[in-house]
Amino acid sequence: MRFFEAETRTAARRRKIIFTGILATVFLWNYLLARPFRPVEPIPAGIVDMHCHLAGIGAGGSGCFISAKMRDNWRFDVYLRAFGVSRAEIAVHGDRLLADRLSESLAQSKYVSKAVLLALDGVIGLDGRLDTNRTEVCFPMNM
Repeated sequence: MRFFEAETRTAARRRKIIFTGILATVFLWNYLLARPFRPVEPIPAGIVDMHCHLAGIGAGGSGCFISAKMRDNWRFDVYLRAFGVSRAEIAVHGDRLLADRLSESLAQSKYVSKAVLLALDGVIGLDGRLDTNRTEVCFPMNM
């Protein structure tokens, strides 16, 4: 019985020592050793956003397409808010409003001066037309 009690006290002491060592290591790493080797430099002006997309719902004859599944998704309204537009405004002013808002946002940016706007290709059927059953988003570059 004494052997079992002694072993339990030793094991408990060992766990406390290991736990204290781990805490000390984490503290030292986070607060003393993990410092940057040089000061952080400010973000330079004139950054080019190399991957930018734009979408539209087809308003104003733009040729854009978003599937009903995508339009009915909760994320769609989040995307519209990110552009600072509503469904009603797009219906009145057309998809061109989205491009204008993106351009305004870019003009007001402190850091990004240019953006590369990439098309979102749709699925083209055997007849050479957009297959709206298999396309989720399409933004033609000729908008």
